[in-house]
Amino acid sequence: MKLAVLLWERHRRPLGNLRLCRELAVAGEKRGWEISVVTPGGLLHSSHWEYRWNGTKWVMRSFRGADAVYNRVPHRRFEAQPSFFSALEQLRLWGIPGWNPGFFSKDQVIRSWLARPDLAKRVPGTQLDFEPYQLMSEGDRWLLKPCDGRAGEGIIEVHRVSQNTWAWRWQRRGRVSKDRGSLERCSAFVRRYTRGRHYLAQRQIALATWRGHPFDFRTLWQKDSAGRWRLRGVGARAAGRDRMTTHVPWGGRIAHPHQALEDSFGTRAEEILDEVLKTAASAVAQLDRSRAGRLGEMSIDLGCDREGNVWLFEANAKPMRFDEPEIHPAYLDGVFETARWAKGHLTGLGESEGANRPPVSGRPAARGVPRSIRD
Repeated sequence: MKLAVLLWERHRRPLGNLRLCRELAVAGEKRGWEISVVTPGGLLHSSHWEYRWNGTKWVMRSFRGADAVYNRVPHRRFEAQPSFFSALEQLRLWGIPGWNPGFFSKDQVIRSWLARPDLAKRVPGTQLDFEPYQLMSEGDRWLLKPCDGRAGEGIIEVHRVSQNTWAWRWQRRGRVSKDRGSLERCSAFVRRYTRGRHYLAQRQIALATWRGHPFDFRTLWQKDSAGRWRLRGVGARAAGRDRMTTHVPWGGRIAHPHQALEDSFGTRAEEILDEVLKTAASAVAQLDRSRAGRLGEMSIDLGCDREGNVWLFEANAKPMRFDEPEIHPAYLDGVFETARWAKGHLTGLGESEGANRPPVSGRPAARGVPRSIRD
């Protein structure tokens, strides 16, 4: 069988997570799979090209079809391009199925969870649309998150420190800055910083700590060849000193989930971890149901507060790498299982969630299968 990984392209060179593609190529060879990289530019060109790993570099050649396509286009802005939608249409006309229709939008994820009562109680108090001055006036601690954000980029943390003083921190390119001042000054900063992007506001949860650092959980889920959701791994991440998120690239630390829970809850650790996984499984099923069962993988971020209550935070359609040595190999195995499911159950790749689909530009998608595919 053959799996094509959909990336982007710049100057006729593939752009995206090529390390992952190389790992899939090596793992696939051992399993009898052929792996190639495809791009919208290559699929839409009259000669239809792809890239194949030859052991030392990626080599361009004629596109020879695929049993399934795995969307790993690296940036949301690329998925908003007309050529991306044209490529999806081209794959549909060729009858090549795929999964990972596109990045999630945080507000759509939250709306999906709020529609199910048992999950709604696990979502921190959320305002999907808010006016900064009014929000700040309510007091409490708030996290403001860009709906199109990733890895904690662009988040703002706001809280009241005294009768007339508010403090706020924000993260940009992994760097945390902070300031404080009046309600008017704080709300003016929020308006200015969030201008042009859709943000949601969530009440900040006082997370349980491991070795004095707040921690949360990342769970990785993939569909097996029969379309059943399987947990591939769960990891814990502790925030670095003076950091706003637990992401490892921004100073977070890897922890063992059970050990992290034992540090705060002792003998209750196993009970709480079971609840974390049960909640994550329900969250995955609800998101998949809201998208007509077309999803093939995702990660769910959760946390527990200092009383042991479990909270749902985010879902990621294109999970970042899990560095735990036992999780990444399981993920690679899972990709091939998901590809088998996609081949037997899906048609086309779908569309990016919440995207305002632009007009498809350029020549019409070719209905005829390229000669290299027919051969």
